[in-house]
Amino acid sequence: MNRSLSLLVLTLCVAQTAAMALTPLPEPHNHKIRSANGRFIANCRANPACVEIKQARRWWFPKKLWSINQYIEWAELADDGTYLVTGDHLIVPPFSKRAEVIRVFLSDGRTRSFTLGQFVHDTRTLKPAMGLGSYGGHSLFLGDWLKVETCEGKTLFANVKTGEVRRQKPD
Repeated sequence: MNRSLSLLVLTLCVAQTAAMALTPLPEPHNHKIRSANGRFIANCRANPACVEIKQARRWWFPKKLWSINQYIEWAELADDGTYLVTGDHLIVPPFSKRAEVIRVFLSDGRTRSFTLGQFVHDTRTLKPAMGLGSYGGHSLFLGDWLKVETCEGKTLFANVKTGEVRRQKPD
């Protein structure tokens, strides 16, 4: 009896995981992203697709500081409001070292991209995620540096303004 119950629970868990993996992405929708310190806000709009970065504490007619003309589902905003780091590319095709995994939008209109090959040396170490591979993840911020935890167990630091990637924590 216990064995049958264990098998049933296991089957239900596998079925739920498979169903979640096949769930379509949410439709584009309006939402807000706040910087960790709460001083800046990114208003993400689906139609027309754009992101406006503003000062959060100016409740009377907040001034638009800069904008991006595309829809962004998920991102993190720097504490000084000068750049937005997207997480849309955290899951990548497992064998492409040239795949973009992080895109940074800077307030001066430039963009910076980081590729899988800058963080992962052996693509066989990618963790499976929805049929693709996950390189790890990043966490903001150390000034202009992203702290990146890789699937290979390494901690790297990526400079969002220069594109430099290093193993040592920046000063």
